[in-house]
This record gives sequence, C-alpha cells and structure tokens, in this order.
Amino acid sequence: MAAVFSDPAVEPTHTLVLDALGPARQPWDELVDALRASGAVPEWRYFRDSGWLLKAAKNGKTIAWLQVGRGFSRVSCWFAVRHQRSLAIDPELSSDLRNSIIRQTPTGDEFPVTVQVRTHMDAADALSVIVCKLRLK
Repeated sequence: MAAVFSDPAVEPTHTLVLDALGPARQPWDELVDALRASGAVPEWRYFRDSGWLLKAAKNGKTIAWLQVGRGFSRVSCWFAVRHQRSLAIDPELSSDLRNSIIRQTPTGDEFPVTVQVRTHMDAADALSVIVCKLRLK
C-alpha cells in the first residue's frame, strides 16, 4: 500500500486523515476512540519506508499501529509467537481472522495480525484484535 501521508514535513491532522479516508472515517474514529478509552496514547511517527503511522501505546507497550490509505485504514498488532495457537482458536475473533493467524509466518519471535478497515464490521474485527493485544502479556 502506498502511504497517503509520505511527506516527513507534513504530520497528519485529524482533518487530513478524514479527507483521505472518505467513507471509512467513522470506523477510524471508532478505533482511535477505543484505543484512547483503553488508556493507549496515539502518537504519529514517521518512517522513511512506510510514511506516517499512528502508534498506540499503553504503559510503554505498543498496542497497535494504524496506517491511512485512500478510503481505508490498516490496523496491525504484533504478538509473540507463543500466542499464535491461542489466538487461532480464540472465539472472540472472526473465523477470517483466525484463519489468517494460522497462515501467518512469524518474523523472528513475533507475528503480525493486520486488519484492513473500511466498514464498521472491519473496525469490530480490528477492535477484537486490539482487545486480545491488551489482554495478552
């Protein structure tokens, strides 16, 4: 995905994000509001290879990374490999998410769970992953 926000001199604002998301703006607000309600602090970070990402951290632990695309966002949570099996059978996660977790190849001792968010249902999937991330140590 080409980063919508790739200029290091232009940090995304709420207005710019909503303009880029279009109809996917409500699910974005749901995600950011839920992260804040959990105690996570969202902060924009710039990376040369991926542009601006919103990092949500709580007590020094990264909970999620959010990226804005044209008409959608992407939410990624990284988990320790030791949690892969339990997540793959977690009844709180949709069957599509559980199947993607089973197929995910770890990177070192972690693996990502990524959800592309366009709708309220997608946001619900992303929120269920975030809840798992907050629950697991």
